[in-house]
Amino acid sequence: MGIKFNPLFKNILIISSFFIFSNCSTTKEIKKLSSQINCSKKIYFVWDVESNYFKVEKTGNFNYLGKGKKRNHKEMFINTINKINKKYEGDYFYSEHQEFPSDSIILVSVKLEKIVWNMGFSKTIVDMQLTYTTNENQLGFIGQSVGFKGEKSYMQCFEDATLQFILANCNN
Repeated sequence: MGIKFNPLFKNILIISSFFIFSNCSTTKEIKKLSSQINCSKKIYFVWDVESNYFKVEKTGNFNYLGKGKKRNHKEMFINTINKINKKYEGDYFYSEHQEFPSDSIILVSVKLEKIVWNMGFSKTIVDMQLTYTTNENQLGFIGQSVGFKGEKSYMQCFEDATLQFILANCNN
């Protein structure tokens, strides 16, 4: 004699499991990127004030859902840099001002260009387009978050793109 589940409960359980496991892919990508970091330079990140004029785009089957609340993206970026500095034991800092770069310091201005929300039935994917500008070059990266909503998705996008930038600009 086995246990019988209500069909509705069974469907909710299956869908919930799918949502839980779909959130893991972005975290795995970030861990993979972070394992490759070996940076001997200090990096100072400066938030570009032009970031206040970024674009938001919604795609997918459920792109009509909610406006979402206004968020302080600069503050989330600063928190992400602090987290990266602690988590990966590097010399990554936020600065309010453009300092003078040197051979041992990389100074980078970060501009948030666009956020694209792809809102599907089973998961939400957020792509954040960021431009990182140093004295030597300008690079665009897309930070991605899968399955998360709100502040957590933004922080994951910032972390993903910033780790890509660090990997591209450090002498490993």
